[in-house]
Amino acid sequence: MSVVDASDRRWRVRRRWLPWRRRVREVPDVPFDGGDLGDDPISALIGLFLLVLALPAIIMVVAILVELLVLLALLPAFVLVRLLLPVPWKIELWARPASRRVLGWHLQHEVPVRGWRASGERIAEMTAEIREQGPGRRYVPREVLAKAEADGSTERIDETWPDRAADDRSRTAGRAADARSGDRTPGDAAPPVEPGADVATGSPYGAAPVRPAGGTAAGRPASGTASPDGSMPNPFAQRDED
Repeated sequence: MSVVDASDRRWRVRRRWLPWRRRVREVPDVPFDGGDLGDDPISALIGLFLLVLALPAIIMVVAILVELLVLLALLPAFVLVRLLLPVPWKIELWARPASRRVLGWHLQHEVPVRGWRASGERIAEMTAEIREQGPGRRYVPREVLAKAEADGSTERIDETWPDRAADDRSRTAGRAADARSGDRTPGDAAPPVEPGADVATGSPYGAAPVRPAGGTAAGRPASGTASPDGSMPNPFAQRDED
């Protein structure tokens, strides 16, 4: 049963017929649309390359077909077990962002209900609540609510949690990409500077002493002959004997 809330977000409430959820739900986009290829060797190589690019999508389609066949084969047995044995039905609440019109469903809430009639009444109740009042805190995922309570930002969690969850996923993906590239994100703090370190050069041992003109450093006389430009002593030069 589908319903749209006030924010134009679509929700779907349904029973789960099988003990597990489907693992494959979306097929990745194929990076090409086919087209006409010639009969020359170059066209054959191009077609082979495009086939390699389309291989992930082909594998996903085959996996979905195999999964559907297995589900159809096991569905009668599971329905019979649920009707005869006191096994609770799993009521699932799925949500899709308003920006998506095809696919994009994400599981948001799950509750077990015992009995066919009771599960149907629970589905109707959840649908009416979402249509009239929105999802509310009652259907906020537990991990999202726990994180909001830890941050002290539960005032508008009823309205903002779907967008906040999407932001958390994108932020986590960005941090993982930065960690792989070894770059520091703009929001990270600068590394600490050791006391007495040279800020200009980044040396933790302090700034190098300034050598005055004339070949002395910190008042000590030079131990060699000055270089031709007179700015730095040459320790390898031969000393003249008096």
